[in-house]
Amino acid sequence: MSVQALLAELINDPGLLDRLRADPGGFGVSRADALTLCAMDRRQFEITTLVHVERRRSWVRAKFPGSALLMAEQGTPELIARCVDQVRIRSTTPADFVAIGTHLRSLAGNHRLREMIRFETTWFELMLRPAPLAPMLAPGVAVLSFSFPVADLRQRLILGDDIATVTDRPAHYILQASSGRQIRTYPIGQELAGLLLAGEGLGERELTRLSRLGLVTWNPPRS
Repeated sequence: MSVQALLAELINDPGLLDRLRADPGGFGVSRADALTLCAMDRRQFEITTLVHVERRRSWVRAKFPGSALLMAEQGTPELIARCVDQVRIRSTTPADFVAIGTHLRSLAGNHRLREMIRFETTWFELMLRPAPLAPMLAPGVAVLSFSFPVADLRQRLILGDDIATVTDRPAHYILQASSGRQIRTYPIGQELAGLLLAGEGLGERELTRLSRLGLVTWNPPRS
């Protein structure tokens, strides 16, 4: 382990300082470097840790805005703190936020919150450009179904609008990863969602339209 890596570990876990002081030679750095770290003030590590923890919490609130606002609305904002304590991310890659979203969903106590987290986590999954999730879908495209219009609820939460009118009714979406880590959301009907997932039954006109949007992989028949 390098000195920089050990310092990062100490910032993430100030309790590690006690173990380092008890065994300066057990962390893969030179004794001189270990003793230098041992001499550092524990209180400074704790302050730095608090700053880093709050930074990670801010990352999660910013990347999962609908989920964070819904937690606040439901009186469970502490779920983000719990998640950050249990899943320590050190960067802001899509893979990091997939891990956060997966764990955050396991902590959610009700269906609406779990579905909101699933919706926002899928954004980061698509940024990783996975292989097509259904036979004709293009890479980075997913078809999702929910028991309520989750995209509408998310938008209302972000804008501070009334969410009481968002009632339970089936909602279906195409999500598409585009350049610059942006995700496009297309509300669609149940029939189209089913056809896309089945990979068959779509007419040439619909396939042409979806292909031009980059949502499906389809080559028109040669005339």
